[in-house]
Amino acid sequence: MTEYEKHIARIDEVAAHLFHRASHTTIREWLKNFKEEDRETALRLLGYMNFFTTDRVYASLRYSLEQLLKATPYGKIKILGVRDIGDEKEGIFGGQSGHMISYYAKKAAKAVNEDRIKVVSEEHLKTLKETHPNRQYTIVLLDDIFGTGDTVVEYYKAIKDDLISDQWKTVAIAVAYMPVAAKKLNRLNITVYGEQIISIFQAIRDAGMEDSKTEPTYKKLAIKYGKKLYKATEGNIKTLGYKNSQALVGFDYGVPNNTLPIIWSSKNENPDGEPWHPIFARNIEDRLDLHRRNSDYIRRWLCMAHKNGIHLKDKNGENIKDGITIQLYMILAMLEKGKNEVIITNFLDISMGDYEMCIEKARFNKLIDSLGKPTEKAYMALAEINAMKKRQERINLTTFNKKIYLPD
Repeated sequence: MTEYEKHIARIDEVAAHLFHRASHTTIREWLKNFKEEDRETALRLLGYMNFFTTDRVYASLRYSLEQLLKATPYGKIKILGVRDIGDEKEGIFGGQSGHMISYYAKKAAKAVNEDRIKVVSEEHLKTLKETHPNRQYTIVLLDDIFGTGDTVVEYYKAIKDDLISDQWKTVAIAVAYMPVAAKKLNRLNITVYGEQIISIFQAIRDAGMEDSKTEPTYKKLAIKYGKKLYKATEGNIKTLGYKNSQALVGFDYGVPNNTLPIIWSSKNENPDGEPWHPIFARNIEDRLDLHRRNSDYIRRWLCMAHKNGIHLKDKNGENIKDGITIQLYMILAMLEKGKNEVIITNFLDISMGDYEMCIEKARFNKLIDSLGKPTEKAYMALAEINAMKKRQERINLTTFNKKIYLPD
């Protein structure tokens, strides 16, 4: 019996639990990080991951806004995305997760009460404070997760004097939050909305999912391998996550650093000195790295490029022109033809989460407008790429410096 055959039933269960966001291949590669005697424990721990699909993120934000409306019968509600105070970009555009959470917040606000609830920028709030400091407003500090609570508290303290009137009420909404974050916000008279999550080890124990002897085994495993990735004495990322958060949570668009590093680390080494293969990468760049390591994935997109007469110029076989990837090109080309998101995701065989993440990136780069339609900039890019395709006489597809022969 092979190692894969030994774990196949459990891998099936875990893949289903994670809504198949992690393939069998990815799970198998991740298991190879661990010594053989630890793989069953690692797989069982992965099966307890609290995973938020894009549908669940949207539903969570909508529910929180509905609860906030009940508690706030009067006045406008302004949603401001939290950012790291060291980030020069403002508000909701502080990073990839900020992009995505703001997108779903806008959808949720529109569904609940678009007349009263708006996602706004820091500049908008500053203008409101200058012109209407005494009007009844409720300010919502928004993020996908409040882990330790440090980021949201520091952000609030940094902007309060300049952007928030003393007459306004401030609350906080996250898809998921930890008790320590809620306590810090409550001390500032800020009510928190969202789903409370706790240490994964405490959650396992409290739910009675494992006996008292098994639960410490998971923690020992996370520490055993986590300390190889992040030393407890170095920086804020500890062996059990950011400032020892001990979370096991993920989103379609990424994983917070509050989650155990054995889940998402990709830039460090495993005990054998080999690169650590994460089950989920923490950001879009690392996710693309994972995709590139998956030969089936890259082969499919290379074939797609070949079929559409596209010459790929970068070494990873992905970029076409000015940062437009094969995936984004195909999406833009299908949108240009009037195809909807259901047809596009089915045809390209990508998840709705990946599609929406691609759309948000395109919107940020002004390739998609607020209505989800290609902009003039996108049409010009498509025209240039199509013209480039016609000029080509030969197609030389390379990836990782290895030539691939694709028959006509």
